[in-house]
Amino acid sequence: MEIVLRTKNLGKRFGDRWIFRSVSIELSVGQVLLVRGNNGSGKSTFLRCLAGLLTPSMGEVETSRTLGYYGLDMALYGDLTPLEHAELLGNSDPKIFEQVGLGDSVHQLVKEFSTGMRGRAKLALSRMDNPTIWLLDEPTAALDHNGIEFLAEMVKDHAKGGAVIIATNAEADLDWGTHELILG
Repeated sequence: MEIVLRTKNLGKRFGDRWIFRSVSIELSVGQVLLVRGNNGSGKSTFLRCLAGLLTPSMGEVETSRTLGYYGLDMALYGDLTPLEHAELLGNSDPKIFEQVGLGDSVHQLVKEFSTGMRGRAKLALSRMDNPTIWLLDEPTAALDHNGIEFLAEMVKDHAKGGAVIIATNAEADLDWGTHELILG
């Protein structure tokens, strides 16, 4: 199997407190890694290190592949539409929003969206450039039943040609994994 991401002794600390350390993984095409642990165990921090949003305190992340990142704390501009967000990122194809059930809302201002609709828009934007590795931080937290079903199919589909890492403790997400990493 082709390895698309590898960490070697990865660790992150804030001040004197280690959030996690000495984490070594290899992720191949077709794999879905569930990153689990109690609140504060470092799930989100781990994903941010993989995405290059945080610098690890130790170890390294190796990948030559593209990454797509979804996080609950990602912000969208309320005075822009989903399509305008995509255009800012270099993509003007509204089809990316159809996959998450927002096809009819691509011209609606994000500030008029429900929390779940904003979550769906962020999921679509995170997949916009067809990344090989898709990083999802608590992806079902803001989604209703239909949104979770959309996402389950997206994860399954993405894993056919790439890999997925999901930071979660949600019961709905646990069936999606092929591998598991427990932090804490």
